[in-house]
Amino acid sequence: VLPLPDSDLCVLLSNALENALHAGQRQREAGKPAVVETTAYQKDGRLFLQIANSCSFPVQFCAEGVPTTSQPTALAAQHLRIVEQYGGMYSFSQQQDQFVLRISL
Repeated sequence: VLPLPDSDLCVLLSNALENALHAGQRQREAGKPAVVETTAYQKDGRLFLQIANSCSFPVQFCAEGVPTTSQPTALAAQHLRIVEQYGGMYSFSQQQDQFVLRISL
């Protein structure tokens, strides 16, 4: 049993994957490889999700460690609100040419 309803899981996944696909599109437009890797598993009633994508352009992070975006704030933060609503945690990082989102619920 997942710790959140299917509808919220779908919003969470679709927003996170859409962001990764947009980054991939920017990569390809720059003539660089675009890869998206996902990992998900459930253990002891918790859901772990990681989405890693190619990202050779610099990402700006706000003071809270969340990437800034040109998307409308409501859309960009929707999946983060879902994580917080269910008592989960999220983290973002950029390592070399890879951006990584990790979520634990």
